Amino acid sequence: MTTRSFALLRHVNRLCALLQRHSSARKNLARRQRMLHHALNRVRPDLVGPDPKDWPLELETTAALYLDPHTRAVLEGYQPMITSQSEVVLALETRMNTAVDEIPVDLRLPVLSRIQDIINANALAAAQRRIRAQARLSAPRGWNLTRAAAWIAGPRHAHLRGAWLADLAGAPESGLALTDSRRLALAVGFVLAALRLRLRHLGRPLWAPVDWALSTSSRVRAAIAALVGAQAVYIDATGGLHELLTEGVQACAVTGAGLYALSRWLHRIRAVELASRQRGNQQEE
Repeated sequence: MTTRSFALLRHVNRLCALLQRHSSARKNLARRQRMLHHALNRVRPDLVGPDPKDWPLELETTAALYLDPHTRAVLEGYQPMITSQSEVVLALETRMNTAVDEIPVDLRLPVLSRIQDIINANALAAAQRRIRAQARLSAPRGWNLTRAAAWIAGPRHAHLRGAWLADLAGAPESGLALTDSRRLALAVGFVLAALRLRLRHLGRPLWAPVDWALSTSSRVRAAIAALVGAQAVYIDATGGLHELLTEGVQACAVTGAGLYALSRWLHRIRAVELASRQRGNQQEE
């Protein structure tokens, strides 16, 4: 970095810091003036008025407020804070003027141009924030919940976002206007549906071994035989052969029947077709 660039950056940073402090001081001054305005309006609304943008008040109004002991106490309580904050603002303005005078003549125009660009960028960012805030306030009820539901559903179901937002907006031109409560209930339903989609997507790898075992009848029979055999071995190891032949046979039969019913139920809810049945249908065709 050259000496000129370093000096330019130093002056820009100094002015930016002073501008930021000056902006903060002016906001504090305006806030204290609004506080005084509201305090006076509570005591004498006939003189002050509800709009704090009228500050500073006219001289006649201020004189009338000083004649009233209640409003005079309010003025005397707030006036020192406002005066001190005004002095801070004036002091910062003096420092900014001094900082501008201390900039070399050959650097003054580039520094001021850079400062103007920064001010314009900050103003643009503030305007964009206000526009986004107004859009959020003017959006139909349930809009944010619907956007959250689309985010929960994930990129695999990104197409649902447009459909959900369209359902939430309704069709006022066709007489299909939704009330706020109906929109909120619809948005809550979208969130629940998105949660179900996300849970189904996350649980899909866990179902892969089950689907693999259910895909052929031989695997189903092998799994049932292995589980029933493990139960028989456990009964024989703990209670002996006599218990296995007397009570274990019934327990193993119940277990086998239950596992078979479970496999048929899983076939139905998982919609897994047996591979042997598919091959048989293909051969018949």
